[in-house]
Amino acid sequence: MELEKLKHSSININENIEISWAILKSNWKTFLKIIVFIAIPSFILSAFSISGFLLIPFISLDLLLIASIFSAILIAESTIENKELNLRKVVFKSANNIITILIGNFFASLFAGIGSLFFIIPGIYFATNFVFINQAILLRNCHLSALDYSANLVKKDWWRVFLHFLSIGTIFMILSLLTTVPVALSLSFFDFFIIILISRIVSGICSLLVAYFFMISLTVLFFNLEYVKGSHQNETQL
Repeated sequence: MELEKLKHSSININENIEISWAILKSNWKTFLKIIVFIAIPSFILSAFSISGFLLIPFISLDLLLIASIFSAILIAESTIENKELNLRKVVFKSANNIITILIGNFFASLFAGIGSLFFIIPGIYFATNFVFINQAILLRNCHLSALDYSANLVKKDWWRVFLHFLSIGTIFMILSLLTTVPVALSLSFFDFFIIILISRIVSGICSLLVAYFFMISLTVLFFNLEYVKGSHQNETQL
Protein backbone atom coordinates (compact mmCIF):
# COMPACT_ATOMS: atom_id res chain seq x y z
CA MET A 1 0.00 0.00 0.00
CA GLU A 2 1.54 3.31 -1.11
CA LEU A 3 0.55 5.32 1.96
CA GLU A 4 3.84 7.21 2.01
CA LYS A 5 3.22 8.49 -1.50
CA LEU A 6 -0.22 9.55 -0.36
CA LYS A 7 1.44 11.82 2.19
CA HIS A 8 4.17 13.32 0.02
CA SER A 9 2.90 13.73 -3.55
CA SER A 10 -0.30 14.02 -5.56
CA ILE A 11 -1.70 10.61 -6.45
CA ASN A 12 -3.32 9.76 -9.76
CA ILE A 13 -6.59 7.88 -10.28
CA ASN A 14 -4.95 4.45 -10.62
CA GLU A 15 -3.02 4.97 -7.39
CA ASN A 16 -6.21 6.09 -5.64
CA ILE A 17 -8.01 2.93 -6.73
CA GLU A 18 -5.06 0.76 -5.69
CA ILE A 19 -4.79 2.33 -2.24
CA SER A 20 -8.58 2.28 -1.71
CA TRP A 21 -8.81 -1.38 -2.66
CA ALA A 22 -5.93 -2.20 -0.29
CA ILE A 23 -7.71 -0.35 2.55
CA LEU A 24 -10.96 -2.22 1.86
CA LYS A 25 -9.16 -5.58 1.85
CA SER A 26 -7.10 -4.87 4.95
CA ASN A 27 -10.30 -4.05 6.88
CA TRP A 28 -12.41 -6.93 5.54
CA LYS A 29 -13.09 -8.30 9.03
CA THR A 30 -14.41 -4.91 10.15
CA PHE A 31 -16.72 -4.57 7.16
CA LEU A 32 -17.84 -8.18 7.62
CA LYS A 33 -18.93 -7.37 11.18
CA ILE A 34 -20.95 -4.41 9.91
CA ILE A 35 -22.60 -6.59 7.28
CA VAL A 36 -23.40 -9.42 9.72
CA PHE A 37 -24.63 -7.34 12.68
CA ILE A 38 -26.20 -4.33 10.93
CA ALA A 39 -26.77 -4.88 7.21
CA ILE A 40 -28.24 -8.37 7.09
CA PRO A 41 -30.67 -7.78 10.02
CA SER A 42 -31.74 -4.55 8.31
CA PHE A 43 -32.36 -6.34 5.00
CA ILE A 44 -34.36 -9.07 6.75
CA LEU A 45 -36.46 -6.59 8.73
CA SER A 46 -37.14 -4.61 5.57
CA ALA A 47 -38.95 -7.62 4.18
CA PHE A 48 -41.34 -7.46 7.13
CA SER A 49 -41.49 -3.67 7.48
CA ILE A 50 -45.14 -3.58 6.53
CA SER A 51 -45.94 -4.87 10.02
CA GLY A 52 -46.37 -1.92 12.36
CA PHE A 53 -44.54 -3.50 15.29
CA LEU A 54 -41.43 -3.94 13.11
CA LEU A 55 -41.44 -0.40 11.82
CA ILE A 56 -39.47 1.23 14.67
CA PRO A 57 -36.65 -1.37 14.85
CA PHE A 58 -36.45 -1.33 11.04
CA ILE A 59 -36.03 2.46 10.97
CA SER A 60 -33.39 2.28 13.71
CA LEU A 61 -31.41 -0.41 11.89
CA ASP A 62 -31.83 1.42 8.60
CA LEU A 63 -30.31 4.58 10.10
CA LEU A 64 -27.42 2.50 11.45
CA LEU A 65 -27.01 0.99 7.98
CA ILE A 66 -26.75 4.47 6.45
CA ALA A 67 -24.32 5.46 9.19
CA SER A 68 -22.21 2.39 8.45
CA ILE A 69 -21.62 3.66 4.91
CA PHE A 70 -20.15 6.87 6.29
CA SER A 71 -18.21 4.79 8.82
CA ALA A 72 -16.02 3.74 5.90
CA ILE A 73 -14.55 7.26 6.09
CA LEU A 74 -13.38 6.70 9.68
CA ILE A 75 -12.20 3.16 8.92
CA ALA A 76 -10.11 4.50 6.03
CA GLU A 77 -8.69 7.18 8.33
CA SER A 78 -7.62 4.56 10.88
CA THR A 79 -5.58 2.79 8.20
CA ILE A 80 -4.07 5.92 6.67
CA GLU A 81 -3.22 7.46 10.05
CA ASN A 82 -2.31 4.10 11.63
CA LYS A 83 -4.84 4.59 14.44
CA GLU A 84 -6.44 1.98 16.63
CA LEU A 85 -9.91 1.14 15.36
CA ASN A 86 -12.91 0.76 17.66
CA LEU A 87 -15.79 -0.33 15.42
CA ARG A 88 -18.54 0.47 17.93
CA LYS A 89 -17.26 4.01 18.43
CA VAL A 90 -16.82 4.46 14.68
CA VAL A 91 -20.40 3.42 13.86
CA PHE A 92 -21.93 5.48 16.66
CA LYS A 93 -19.85 8.55 15.77
CA SER A 94 -21.25 8.27 12.24
CA ALA A 95 -24.77 7.73 13.62
CA ASN A 96 -24.47 10.74 15.94
CA ASN A 97 -23.51 12.91 12.96
CA ILE A 98 -26.04 11.46 10.53
CA ILE A 99 -28.40 14.45 10.75
CA THR A 100 -25.55 16.90 10.12
CA ILE A 101 -24.34 14.76 7.21
CA LEU A 102 -27.81 14.58 5.66
CA ILE A 103 -28.32 18.34 6.05
CA GLY A 104 -24.89 19.04 4.56
CA ASN A 105 -25.60 16.78 1.60
CA PHE A 106 -29.01 18.41 1.16
CA PHE A 107 -27.48 21.87 0.82
CA ALA A 108 -24.69 20.56 -1.42
CA SER A 109 -27.32 18.96 -3.67
CA LEU A 110 -29.40 22.14 -3.53
CA PHE A 111 -26.50 24.30 -4.73
CA ALA A 112 -25.63 21.77 -7.43
CA GLY A 113 -29.28 21.56 -8.49
CA ILE A 114 -29.69 25.34 -8.66
CA GLY A 115 -26.44 25.55 -10.59
CA SER A 116 -27.70 22.98 -13.07
CA LEU A 117 -30.71 25.16 -13.80
CA PHE A 118 -28.30 27.69 -15.30
CA PHE A 119 -26.75 25.15 -17.68
CA ILE A 120 -25.12 21.98 -16.39
CA ILE A 121 -21.59 23.36 -15.87
CA PRO A 122 -22.36 25.41 -12.71
CA GLY A 123 -24.02 22.32 -11.20
CA ILE A 124 -20.91 20.22 -11.87
CA TYR A 125 -18.75 22.99 -10.42
CA PHE A 126 -20.67 23.09 -7.12
CA ALA A 127 -20.95 19.29 -6.90
CA THR A 128 -17.16 18.99 -7.21
CA ASN A 129 -16.54 21.77 -4.69
CA PHE A 130 -18.67 20.04 -2.06
CA VAL A 131 -17.51 16.46 -2.64
CA PHE A 132 -15.68 16.29 0.72
CA ILE A 133 -18.39 17.54 3.08
CA ASN A 134 -18.82 14.09 4.68
CA GLN A 135 -15.09 13.89 5.41
CA ALA A 136 -15.09 17.46 6.74
CA ILE A 137 -17.91 16.64 9.17
CA LEU A 138 -16.55 13.31 10.44
CA LEU A 139 -12.81 13.94 10.31
CA ARG A 140 -12.52 17.68 10.99
CA ASN A 141 -15.56 18.17 13.21
CA CYS A 142 -17.04 20.73 10.83
CA HIS A 143 -20.76 21.40 10.88
CA LEU A 144 -22.08 24.44 9.07
CA SER A 145 -18.55 25.11 7.83
CA ALA A 146 -18.27 21.72 6.07
CA LEU A 147 -19.19 23.22 2.69
CA ASP A 148 -16.52 25.90 3.03
CA TYR A 149 -13.91 23.39 4.21
CA SER A 150 -14.56 21.17 1.20
CA ALA A 151 -14.53 24.08 -1.26
CA ASN A 152 -11.25 25.43 0.15
CA LEU A 153 -9.64 22.00 -0.10
CA VAL A 154 -10.74 21.62 -3.72
CA LYS A 155 -9.53 25.13 -4.62
CA LYS A 156 -6.63 25.10 -7.14
CA ASP A 157 -7.13 21.35 -7.64
CA TRP A 158 -10.63 21.49 -9.08
CA TRP A 159 -9.84 19.62 -12.30
CA ARG A 160 -7.93 16.87 -10.52
CA VAL A 161 -10.74 16.39 -7.99
CA PHE A 162 -13.32 16.44 -10.79
CA LEU A 163 -11.49 13.75 -12.78
CA HIS A 164 -11.10 11.58 -9.68
CA PHE A 165 -14.76 12.10 -8.76
CA LEU A 166 -15.87 11.36 -12.33
CA SER A 167 -13.78 8.19 -12.55
CA ILE A 168 -14.73 6.87 -9.11
CA GLY A 169 -18.38 7.82 -9.68
CA THR A 170 -18.42 5.98 -13.02
CA ILE A 171 -16.96 2.86 -11.39
CA PHE A 172 -19.54 3.22 -8.61
CA MET A 173 -22.43 3.40 -11.10
CA ILE A 174 -21.19 0.45 -13.19
CA LEU A 175 -20.61 -1.79 -10.17
CA SER A 176 -23.97 -0.77 -8.69
CA LEU A 177 -25.73 -1.78 -11.90
CA LEU A 178 -23.82 -5.08 -12.03
CA THR A 179 -24.92 -5.89 -8.49
CA THR A 180 -28.56 -4.81 -8.71
CA VAL A 181 -29.75 -5.49 -12.28
CA PRO A 182 -29.16 -9.29 -12.22
CA VAL A 183 -31.03 -9.55 -8.92
CA ALA A 184 -33.90 -7.42 -10.22
CA LEU A 185 -34.16 -9.62 -13.31
CA SER A 186 -34.12 -12.80 -11.24
CA LEU A 187 -36.96 -11.49 -9.08
CA SER A 188 -39.12 -11.09 -12.17
CA PHE A 189 -38.93 -14.88 -12.68
CA PHE A 190 -39.41 -16.01 -9.08
CA ASP A 191 -42.19 -15.25 -6.65
CA PHE A 192 -40.99 -17.26 -3.64
CA PHE A 193 -40.47 -15.24 -0.47
CA ILE A 194 -37.23 -16.97 0.56
CA ILE A 195 -35.68 -16.45 -2.89
CA ILE A 196 -36.70 -12.79 -2.86
CA LEU A 197 -35.25 -12.37 0.64
CA ILE A 198 -31.94 -14.02 -0.28
CA SER A 199 -31.73 -11.95 -3.46
CA ARG A 200 -32.29 -8.73 -1.51
CA ILE A 201 -29.60 -9.69 0.99
CA VAL A 202 -27.05 -10.57 -1.71
CA SER A 203 -27.85 -7.44 -3.71
CA GLY A 204 -27.73 -5.27 -0.59
CA ILE A 205 -24.35 -6.63 0.52
CA CYS A 206 -22.85 -6.09 -2.94
CA SER A 207 -24.21 -2.55 -3.08
CA LEU A 208 -22.81 -1.83 0.39
CA LEU A 209 -19.34 -3.00 -0.61
CA VAL A 210 -19.46 -0.71 -3.64
CA ALA A 211 -20.55 2.20 -1.42
CA TYR A 212 -17.74 1.48 1.05
CA PHE A 213 -15.19 1.53 -1.76
CA PHE A 214 -16.62 4.83 -3.06
CA MET A 215 -16.35 6.46 0.39
CA ILE A 216 -12.84 5.11 0.93
CA SER A 217 -11.68 6.46 -2.45
CA LEU A 218 -12.95 9.96 -1.70
CA THR A 219 -11.34 9.80 1.75
CA VAL A 220 -8.01 8.79 0.23
CA LEU A 221 -8.17 11.80 -2.07
CA PHE A 222 -9.23 14.01 0.86
CA PHE A 223 -6.14 13.06 2.86
CA ASN A 224 -3.87 13.37 -0.16
CA LEU A 225 -5.02 16.94 -0.79
CA GLU A 226 -4.57 17.84 2.87
CA TYR A 227 -1.08 16.34 3.04
CA VAL A 228 0.13 17.93 -0.18
CA LYS A 229 -1.33 21.34 0.69
CA GLY A 230 0.04 21.19 4.23
CA SER A 231 -3.42 21.61 5.75
CA HIS A 232 -3.59 18.17 7.36
CA GLN A 233 -4.72 18.17 10.96
CA ASN A 234 -5.35 15.32 13.34
CA GLU A 235 -8.62 16.31 14.99
CA THR A 236 -10.78 13.24 14.92
CA GLN A 237 -12.09 12.26 18.33
CA LEU A 238 -13.98 8.97 18.68
